[in-house]
Amino acid sequence: MKLLREEDLAAKIFDDVTEALIKELDIQVDQQRLDSTHVFSDMATFSRTKLMGVAIKRFLVQLKRHQEFAYLTLPEEIRSRYEKNENALFADVSKDKVKRSSLRQDVAEQMHDLIQRFSGNKNVENMNTFKQLVTIFNQQCEVTDCVDVAGTDNDNGIDDSAPTPDAGSDSDVSVRKKTGGDIIQNPSDPEATYDGHKGPGYQVQICETSNPENEVQLLTSVLPQTAAEADGNAVSLILDDLEKNGRLPDQLLGDTLYGGDGNVLGAAEKDVELISPVSGCPPKSPVENPDSKQRRLQQRREDQETDEWREIYNSRAQIEGTIGSVKRRTGMVRLRYRGEKSMFSSMYLKLAGWNISRACAALIRKKSATIAQEAVEITEIFLSRAAIFLKIEHKEWQVAA
Repeated sequence: MKLLREEDLAAKIFDDVTEALIKELDIQVDQQRLDSTHVFSDMATFSRTKLMGVAIKRFLVQLKRHQEFAYLTLPEEIRSRYEKNENALFADVSKDKVKRSSLRQDVAEQMHDLIQRFSGNKNVENMNTFKQLVTIFNQQCEVTDCVDVAGTDNDNGIDDSAPTPDAGSDSDVSVRKKTGGDIIQNPSDPEATYDGHKGPGYQVQICETSNPENEVQLLTSVLPQTAAEADGNAVSLILDDLEKNGRLPDQLLGDTLYGGDGNVLGAAEKDVELISPVSGCPPKSPVENPDSKQRRLQQRREDQETDEWREIYNSRAQIEGTIGSVKRRTGMVRLRYRGEKSMFSSMYLKLAGWNISRACAALIRKKSATIAQEAVEITEIFLSRAAIFLKIEHKEWQVAA
């Protein structure tokens, strides 16, 4: 797994396996469909308050291990609070309504105090847990009347370039009302992000053949992502991957999120017709001087009301069944990994395995049909010879057969 992660071999395995299977089964790739699905990593889901508290606890554990004298200079209140197990953090305020209502603000101020206290201490600033502490604080909180300084160097992939409060400033700390989805969800998996509908973790874009003449439909391209990525931004990436591997379709079906005007135009540049419902409501009254984009959207709205368009688009829904089967049979709901590289490698391998299983099922059906046909032919020969021997009329032994 380490080698797969470092050399990005899982993606190559998926591409090589898929290419071989498409050739073996003579799969037509001219019609394809696209959708995404959420994948959880092996991490706990934290509330915002617990996330900040766990970040403090993990920093203090590392501080005590490597800088014990600095740890002992901290107030007893902080040391005693965060010496508890992660699951028992803040248990002392769980039944106190007044303390519970102000707990998040209290934890935010403690994070701020720790950052102020150790800013400038290079031994502490180089700790990964301190870098995470700064990143999580800047994502969850705001500071007013403070001096901005550059973030510390980062060697673990965490963006800590946001300003750190100056140790000598008089600052007011407040918790952000909204943070967006592209933020740390758990210090144990700092690359996982958040989707407002599906939760924390990752997602994967899946493209599948949809030509009804194929013996079986195979996945042609997959794109693992973090959960905060917008589906609409994946179209160009998927088309680039399909083009690189010689699998560009004539038609690509997607839901509304993929069907932005820019994506339709970008697909057309690659001679791909992106078929997707138009998002938003049409204008109540006709626009007097519509621009080119408005004319295109109006034409698409008219097209999607036709029976021909509906018949073509109906096959898009089948990819949802494929995704459901993939997740049930491969366990790609919650993977036993953390971190982007491990998660992405696992997704590629599971989806390569799915293609193999579908291809094997098609080959077994094909072989079974061949065997059945041979059995019918042998039976007919036997019955015809038996009929001659028994002097039975041809029609009568056909009925017997």
